[in-house]
Amino acid sequence: MVTEISYPTVLRSPLLPARFSILEQILPSGPHHPFARTMLKHFESLSTPLKSVSAYPQLRDQIRRYSSRGWKSVDACDLLAFWSNRIPHSVRERIDTIQGEPFDEFEEFFIFCQHYFILYAHNGSNPYTPFHSPDILWSAGGEYRRFLLTNSTTSSDESTACTGFSAEFTASRTLKRRFGAAASIGSDNLVYQGGQGQTARLETSLYITHSDEGIGPAKGSGPGARVCHTMTTLPNGKVLLIGGRTSPDKPLKDTWLLDAGVWKKVDDIPSARYRHSATAVGDRILVYGGRGENRTTLGDWLLWSEDRGWRVLPAVGTSLPFDTPSVRQVTS
Repeated sequence: MVTEISYPTVLRSPLLPARFSILEQILPSGPHHPFARTMLKHFESLSTPLKSVSAYPQLRDQIRRYSSRGWKSVDACDLLAFWSNRIPHSVRERIDTIQGEPFDEFEEFFIFCQHYFILYAHNGSNPYTPFHSPDILWSAGGEYRRFLLTNSTTSSDESTACTGFSAEFTASRTLKRRFGAAASIGSDNLVYQGGQGQTARLETSLYITHSDEGIGPAKGSGPGARVCHTMTTLPNGKVLLIGGRTSPDKPLKDTWLLDAGVWKKVDDIPSARYRHSATAVGDRILVYGGRGENRTTLGDWLLWSEDRGWRVLPAVGTSLPFDTPSVRQVTS
């Protein structure tokens, strides 16, 4: 909708008891994010350019778009929050197990969901909405925001502004890959392995430094092509690569140790997995969960050490919830 044309519609509605809902695009990471660039270019190629997304790029901007024009209650969430919180877990699991790779790269599905939002506004007296009631809990992934006018006063959401970080970008074609894994080596160097290239999954390993060499390959033969694996740096500078996958139905269990720039295969992890978590605990690596054979969600704990290999750790207490990426809930 063209921004100038949308104003009368938005302004008229609060004059009478009304409800208003939209599904539109946002730019949570700005117009230069790779997905955002592709999305904007796609709609322009269809001669239907997105007119208002530049004026209201963030979810908080969309909240203000309506709250500043008299709407008493405004709820908005991106589609990742809707998927993670309002779609039952059993339904999400059933969709995920459909044969034929409905969502080949779940990370791309999440990015897609983060660039679309649902907004519901009304000016009635009922404080509850399809997004807000005592039995609705926003505790999983995505972003949800709420505005409620109470006795003609509201609180500002300026305190929710994100703190930024500085980054240095490179135009190197060898880095045009995603869903790989990276680990630090020393104080100022990185190693990056695998990932999805422009046409295929990649098996190459790259050193990324600030020296004259810049970006170059690691030495020797090593792990094969994969995505969604982990690489974790040990205190002695060695890096352990664990698992990953080729297709969603082909998780990997091989484990590799990078020592002084040379890959060495070590004992396989007991069960194949991808999208798991791994962290260094002293000179050992602790691994939790992930996705396994037949896309099952794993909830096991494992410990690796260079001298003893893999051990399965018994879990004590309440198990962790599965598939719950971090959530940001903001009430303004």
